[in-house]
Formats: sequence, C-alpha cells, structure tokens
Amino acid sequence: MPIQFKDPAGFSKEIGAVAAGAAIAGAAVGVAGLAGAPVEAAAGAAALFGGCVAAAVVHETPAAMTFGEKKPALRAVVGAIGGALAGLGFAALSWRLNLGFGGVVGAGALGGLALGTMLGGDGVKHRLSQLAGLVGATVVGGIGAAGLDNAARFAASEGAPMVLTTTTLAGLMGLWIAAGAGLRRLQPQQDPITERANTLLETLAEPVRGKVLEALATWSEIGQGIAKDPSMSPSSAQETRAQAEHLVSHVLETATTWGQIHSDLVSPKVKAVDDKLKDLEARLASTDDEVTKGHLSRALAALKAQKSAVDGLKVNMGRAEAAMDAQLALLERLRLAVAQHRVSDRERFMVELTAVAEQAGRLSDDLETLSAAIAEAETLADRRTLADLERDARRSLQSLGTAEAVVEQPAEQTVSR
Repeated sequence: MPIQFKDPAGFSKEIGAVAAGAAIAGAAVGVAGLAGAPVEAAAGAAALFGGCVAAAVVHETPAAMTFGEKKPALRAVVGAIGGALAGLGFAALSWRLNLGFGGVVGAGALGGLALGTMLGGDGVKHRLSQLAGLVGATVVGGIGAAGLDNAARFAASEGAPMVLTTTTLAGLMGLWIAAGAGLRRLQPQQDPITERANTLLETLAEPVRGKVLEALATWSEIGQGIAKDPSMSPSSAQETRAQAEHLVSHVLETATTWGQIHSDLVSPKVKAVDDKLKDLEARLASTDDEVTKGHLSRALAALKAQKSAVDGLKVNMGRAEAAMDAQLALLERLRLAVAQHRVSDRERFMVELTAVAEQAGRLSDDLETLSAAIAEAETLADRRTLADLERDARRSLQSLGTAEAVVEQPAEQTVSR
C-alpha cells in the first residue's frame, strides 16, 4: 500500500510555531530566573508550556473544535492550561520527586505525549497514523529529555548566558517533539475521489449521504469486477473505469450542490421567514398610520422576495436529488454490464457501455442547461423584485408626503388664528 506524507506545508508551519513558542517560553524562564530549578527541568517545562500554546493556536485542535476556529484566544487559553499541567508534571518528575535519570526520561515521554496530543487534533482520521504520531512524540520526548542534561552541562562548561541556554534548549525540545508527532502525517495514499467523498460525507445529511455511500459502494464493485475478469481487454477496462469515475465525480458534485442548498435552508433565518410574513401582514392590517404602512409594505415586499428565493432553493434541492438518482441508476447499469461481461456476454457489455456513456453525457448536458436556466430565472426574479421594491418605495414616499402635508395644514391654521 503506497504511503504519503500529508500536508508538508502544514507540517513546516506546525513545527516552526511549536519551536518558536517553546523558545519564547524558554527565554521568559531565563529572564525571570529558575527559582532554584535545574536548567534542564526549567527548559523542558518551558518547552512543553510554549509548545502546547502554539499547538493550540496554529491549527484546529480539539479545543478549536469546541470553541470555533475564529477564536484563537480561547484556544490559547486551553493550550496554556494543558501546557501548564504538562510543564509542572515535567518539573515534578524530573526534579522535585528525585527519581533520577528514569524520572527525567519518564517526564520527557509524558510531556511528549501531552504535546503530541495537542498537535494530533488537526483532522488526521487514520487511527494507525494517529497512534504513530503519539508514539513518535512520546519516544522523542523521552530521548530529548535525556539529552537536556548533557546539553545543560555543556552550556554551563562554556559559560553560556542563562537566557541563551534556556531559549535554545526549550526551542530544540519543542522542535524535536513536534517532529516526532509529525509521524501521524504518514498515511496510506487514498484515491482523490475517495478522499473527496470522505470529506464531503462529514457535512452531508440524509438522504443524500446514503446516496453517496451507495455510489461509492457501486464504484468499488465495478473496480473489483474488472479486476476479477481477465478476459476484459485493457481498452475496455480503461474505458469502463473512466465512465465509472466520471459518474461518481458527478454524484459528488451534485451532492456538494445539494449540501450547500440544504445548509442554507436549515438556517434559522430562513425558517423564520414565514413567521415574519404573518407578523408583518397582521401589523399592516391593524394600523391606520400611512407612514407605518409604507415601512411595513416595503418590509413585506422584501420578505416576499426572500420567500420566493427560499422556494426556488427547495426546487433546486429536489432537482439535485433527482439528478443523483439518475446518476446512481447509470452506475448500477454499468455494474451489471461488467457482471455480464464476466459471464462471456461481451457484445451486450459493449452495447451497455456505449449506452451508459451516451446517457451520462446527456445527463451532464441537462445539468448544465438546468443550471443556466436556474441562474437566468433567478436573475429575472431579482430584477422583478427590485422593480417591485422601487414601485413600493415610490408609493410609500408619496404616502409619507401626503401624511406630512395633512399634519402641517392644521398646524398652519392654528398659527394663523
């Protein structure tokens, strides 16, 4: 099974941020003083604290999933809490409890596990890859902690400044653990269609989610049928795979469109349109003030335009679902054609393959024509809505002017008297 290293650019950003955070924390410790702690204990604790804060901010950790990607300050707070616990645990095991060399290695391993956990919330879903990242961070954390003692002794023998020592050691410790946690990015290479489908399935609702799963299962069966049929010529196998991938790609595109429409329709603002319409109609019927009627009329016209757009979205969502049914039917027809070829009905297979290709092409043309027609209809509807709003606005302004004139006339008569 081919292995790929996922998102090298993200990995570079990640280790850079963790190393920088750890180095900054190490510099702060060096400036503030060690309070009697050994250099290696202080540098290791600072590396874990700064690294956890940076890991929480740089990408979507479990804290980010809770508090939202656009709130890095809250993520930083969670990272600081986790980093403080990891740092205090490292200092306790490596220094306070007097556990010797084993305590130092154990502290580094547990600290690496903590930082690796913070780094592991970036969307990696392959469990073996997640486990590899945690094991890598744990192992290199223990090795790194063991090396801190020798590095601190060398720095002391050379008379290096304390700030420089703690900054360098903490930064290297954070970089070392982040590199070990990067093992989780070694994942089995997926087909682009499968990877796209897995991402899409996380956001889809029923019944379209089930249709996408059905399409993937049928596509897999088609591939297995081709592999089990040695009598199929390479050209036929290649064309069959191409048609199957073409249909599955269209299923995913249609499902994406359906998902976008569905997310718009389930919005609370969209659901409240009908209630707002009823409320405005009741208020318009109960008032006699012309100015109030003008404002309510404009609001009512805008809400009716929203209602028309919502109805159009519902129609488009139904069309997308119907298009998926057609695509699934063509995929199933192609699967049966491959099965027929395995039982030596090769002439029938070529007829079916040609028919599927023709219908898939027609379906694509129909979808493009439908999309163009929908866009044109929506543009026309928008123009009509704007025209209606302009007419209502003019009428409201005229009513407003008449009402002001009626109010001013008695006032002038009172002054003249």
